[in-house]
Amino acid sequence: MQVIGHRGAAGHEPENTLCSFQKALDLGVDMVELDVHASKDGHLMVIHDNTLDRTTNGHGLVTSYTKAELQQLDAGKGEKIPTLDDVYWLVADKAKINVEIKGYGIEGLIMYYLRKRNAFDQIMISSFNQEALQLIKEYEPEIKTAVLFEGIPYNLPELLRELQVIAYNPSKDFLQPEHISIAHREGCSVYVYTVDESLEIAYWLSYGVDGIISNFPDKVKAAVNREK
Repeated sequence: MQVIGHRGAAGHEPENTLCSFQKALDLGVDMVELDVHASKDGHLMVIHDNTLDRTTNGHGLVTSYTKAELQQLDAGKGEKIPTLDDVYWLVADKAKINVEIKGYGIEGLIMYYLRKRNAFDQIMISSFNQEALQLIKEYEPEIKTAVLFEGIPYNLPELLRELQVIAYNPSKDFLQPEHISIAHREGCSVYVYTVDESLEIAYWLSYGVDGIISNFPDKVKAAVNREK
């Protein structure tokens, strides 16, 4: 069972910051989840929204600023917006990394980065954008991908086969127990998001999900330990 820290350990530290990822590591996660957009000068920046307003003291679109300009901003508690490379060097030898594609048209940048770092075993790419996942697989069939889904899929087996993903990452609000069985029959893991309440964590553990994405990975870790 994979304990996956959502945006690091976002229930404890400012989301998608190095202190959040370090906190997730300190809590013993198996994987961290993060989001990427591209800066104006083509750097992969770890931030969820396409705008700066919610999570930093900046304003406007992420893509309107260079890496240097973005890293002058405060992302909470004095933390800076990290690059994917910053997070990679912090996390890579300690936990896996789930990179969610947020920005549009950045698939090439992501594949260039994975090839540069030879990080195909360390990094899994996830997205709600199925076209982006297909493009990633065209670039590099070896890369591990996961499809994010909010809602009830019309034909889950066909979706998983078509996208050639290794994992199905559904919202806890729409996941049904039979979806877990279907995904397993198709050879896919199920990583449910974003589960923060202890009772919900125990519920999904009882149905055999393969991983739980949580802002409070310590709660997931505790629930997993209780089941041992």
